[in-house]
Amino acid sequence: MPLKRSDPKKPSPKKKAARPDHWDESESEFESESETLSSSWEESEESRRKKGRPQFRKEKRESPRRRPRRRQESESEEEEQPRRRRRAEPRRRKETESEEESEDEDEDEDEDESEEEVMEEPRGTIELRIADFGNEEYVPPKPKKYKLSKEPDNVQRFVKLIQTDVDPNEEDIDRDIGYFKGLSPASQDKLLSKLRNKVEPAVATVPLKFQIMAKDVPAEVERVAMAKYQALMSIDPSSTEYYKANQWLNGYTQLPLGVFKDLPVRIEDGPGPCQEFVSSVRQHMDTAIYGHDEAKLQILQFVSSWIANPQAAGNVLSIHGPPGVGKTTLIKDGVAKALGRPFHFITLGGATDASFLDGHSYTYEGSVWGRIVDVLIKSKCMNPVIYFDELDKVSDTPKGEEINNLLIHLTDGSQNDRFQDKYFTGIDLNLSRCLFIFSHNNHEKVNPILRDRMYNIQVAGFGLKEKLVIAEQYLVNSSLREVNLFEKISIGKDLLTHIIEEFTGDEKGVRELKRCIQTVISKLNLLRFYNDPEKVPFSIKGFALPFNLKKEHIGLFLKKKGGLDPSIAHIYT
Repeated sequence: MPLKRSDPKKPSPKKKAARPDHWDESESEFESESETLSSSWEESEESRRKKGRPQFRKEKRESPRRRPRRRQESESEEEEQPRRRRRAEPRRRKETESEEESEDEDEDEDEDESEEEVMEEPRGTIELRIADFGNEEYVPPKPKKYKLSKEPDNVQRFVKLIQTDVDPNEEDIDRDIGYFKGLSPASQDKLLSKLRNKVEPAVATVPLKFQIMAKDVPAEVERVAMAKYQALMSIDPSSTEYYKANQWLNGYTQLPLGVFKDLPVRIEDGPGPCQEFVSSVRQHMDTAIYGHDEAKLQILQFVSSWIANPQAAGNVLSIHGPPGVGKTTLIKDGVAKALGRPFHFITLGGATDASFLDGHSYTYEGSVWGRIVDVLIKSKCMNPVIYFDELDKVSDTPKGEEINNLLIHLTDGSQNDRFQDKYFTGIDLNLSRCLFIFSHNNHEKVNPILRDRMYNIQVAGFGLKEKLVIAEQYLVNSSLREVNLFEKISIGKDLLTHIIEEFTGDEKGVRELKRCIQTVISKLNLLRFYNDPEKVPFSIKGFALPFNLKKEHIGLFLKKKGGLDPSIAHIYT
């Protein structure tokens, strides 16, 4: 029902709306406050009029067309107002209760609330939404200058690989294709191989737990490793203990426990293949070094026992003799290559204590396993050839005695199947099938207990006849090949005899002889590139390849052992 229009000159008194029954005193207080504000506004308006000040700006009168709708809105607002108050009442009560509770809270909670208010999103912020373009199909750029269908296969493979590896633009592809086509076929194949290895995905690594369980080890060893793994899972990754446990497990998984490399023949194959294999072992040793027949026969006995019984324990061999007679060459280039086993060299001369061989305890920070375990990890088998050099150089100090005692345990056939590194405590390492070879120059300086555990072979020095054979068949040819002068320089037997008698002294080995031959050939190699008589003291007039070396030339290249330099010899005459 529309309201009656009141006379603007005579304002009708405002009627108070009927109060609903559910109103309380808070609503009446709210109404009285609104009336007070209205009366204060009228008084301020009257006072401003009396003082001659401008009145407050009146609201713009509405057009008659909008009045009916405004009346309807006012009626609906009057009807809706009680409902709003009823709905606001429970919320107002909750706010009152929350205010009372907040007064009892401590200062820390108030500070937390203020921080939360600061973290609220301020007005006027802009929310950015980034679209997901990951589902779009990648289209690699194509070259402009080259038509791939007409290019060789190598070029097409090259383009596919670089498009997979990187995201180049078209100009880069054209430039790379031009460079690739300018390479030689061998260089192209090498580059394609590198790109292929880089692009192909790596083989998925086996989880650490499965690596531990995959090892063929006794149950007690597996329990030790699994206990370390469980400890690793319960340690904070940022702690040093986590690093130590992780390093221990990584080292354990690399140990070739239970892995042995057998000979290529067995006794079941018959006498023919076995005889051929033994003959090939002897040929390898003869090619590596001249002489040493007794040592070679002893090694052939070891090989024969391994053919008859692949599970036979390894043997301990000791070779002693003067320096320079080829002890190391015999084992490294002869025995190890003939057997097809990994060869590792351990020098005892610089060892300070036994921890060099059996490692340090896991308890200490930065501790590592010893040299024996390192050899096994690199060999990837439990029966490599281990060569200990300079056994007589172990010191007589208490630290040196520790090394000797460890070597005694290592060479004891009744104990070396349970060798333990200090780092891997609780894990037995079966070294019974290893081939241990020791070399030394002075037999008397070796620990007597250790000496009794070895099969000792004495290697005598070389005489003149043997040195000539070694020089002709080994030293001269190898030195000429190193500088690409093979079959271009002729050195007769009489010259070699002259060098041995005049420049090597009473040497029992061939180290000094090898050094003299290398010196002569090295200076001849210089003369073919630079033969200035004013700058080169050993210049030869008319030098040209091929060249036949003569006795008078030797004096230009070599000096007698122990002789004085001519530039200072006059001082002592």
